[in-house]
Amino acid sequence: MTQPKVLLAGPPADAHTWNLIYLELLLQENGFCVTNLGPNVTHALLFETLTRTPQDLVVVSCLNGSVKQEGLALMEARSARTRGGEIFVIGGALQEQEDISGTQRALIQAGFLDAFLNESDPSRFVRFLSSFKESRRGILTS
Repeated sequence: MTQPKVLLAGPPADAHTWNLIYLELLLQENGFCVTNLGPNVTHALLFETLTRTPQDLVVVSCLNGSVKQEGLALMEARSARTRGGEIFVIGGALQEQEDISGTQRALIQAGFLDAFLNESDPSRFVRFLSSFKESRRGILTS
């Protein structure tokens, strides 16, 4: 079976790097082929990369407390594209007083398949990866 391809990126206003390295290793350990664009990725670069090398999954990680704003802006930019069928998920930190379930709902309504917010334990994300691979099994076989 071909490994599912994942594009990993930090949004434009987030310069955190260690989370992306951790996620890259976690994704690889769970059987994914990862392209890590790093932090501060512009929407233009992300979508240019997807046009050149289609991916099965896009993982966005934002630790600067603006995951909702960054995620909504990305989904707005995505809606302006004429093509694309990539599945997007997002994770990161919220501001202290922010409503986790409300933010999660807003991000999913905007177009993310799931939002992993303020989670220090990666087990829910790992379960998601496993079910994602399972759901794509017939598509990814070559």
